[in-house]
Amino acid sequence: MNSIDDEIVRAKMRKLRVSTFADIFYEVVNDEAYADALPEDIFLAAVEEAYTQRQQRNIAKAITQAQFRYPDASLAEITRAEQGPDPCLVDT
Repeated sequence: MNSIDDEIVRAKMRKLRVSTFADIFYEVVNDEAYADALPEDIFLAAVEEAYTQRQQRNIAKAITQAQFRYPDASLAEITRAEQGPDPCLVDT
């Protein structure tokens, strides 16, 4: 495909709301690792990558909307000793 055809196809895919998939698909098609792959394998690899990216965006969006006090914290980094006692459980 030449660049004019690519742009037309990308415009059509944007209208269909699959532009992210199109970008990923073109990356996979041009990737040397998939030079000998079957068209189905290329398509499925692009679907998997697009799905993974969408999941990551949705998780990041949910974390932002939840407004956690420490959004970048992980359970491995939090210990009870560092956190201190829960003020709700302490009798006054």
